[in-house]
Amino acid sequence: MPVHDLKKWDFAVEFTIAEVAALIAGFEPGYSPGGKESPIYKRLEWDSHLSFFGREKWQRDSDGQLECLADRRVPMFSRTEIIRWLNCVGLQSEYQFDAMSQVRTEKSATRWPWGNHHTETLGHLEAAAKRFWANYDPADFTTANTNSTVSEWLQSDRKVSKTMADSIASMLRPDGLPTGPRK
Repeated sequence: MPVHDLKKWDFAVEFTIAEVAALIAGFEPGYSPGGKESPIYKRLEWDSHLSFFGREKWQRDSDGQLECLADRRVPMFSRTEIIRWLNCVGLQSEYQFDAMSQVRTEKSATRWPWGNHHTETLGHLEAAAKRFWANYDPADFTTANTNSTVSEWLQSDRKVSKTMADSIASMLRPDGLPTGPRK
């Protein structure tokens, strides 16, 4: 049995049932032992094309009387759904569908979501976020600090220029926070 490198699937978010079946067995989806494309995959591809054209025609010609017909799209399954199903039926998979969660866990052990890249300016951003926004409650606008408060602190305590301090304060401001007094 050939060994397939399935790492390229680690970044897929959703899978078709055919992809799930192949990956569980440890095969590259679409793989055929004879080097030819599997008839099953040809059929799935053909069906998906037919259903697409059928939907297009239906959307152009439909008078709305038969809108209850089922949509013929190929169902997609998320990693979470697949993992839950594998656990429920007690099936072992050759491909690890939780690979992305392992990558996320490894990355979250770093200082930043993007890794360990750090600059002095990012340090100022981090310090201001921890000091002024750690206790912010979106349900209570009175817990929000003003941009001027954050900017003044950055200028006085962190010795940041006014332009940089204003930029950092603006970046940290929650989206949708009303302007004006916090009373």
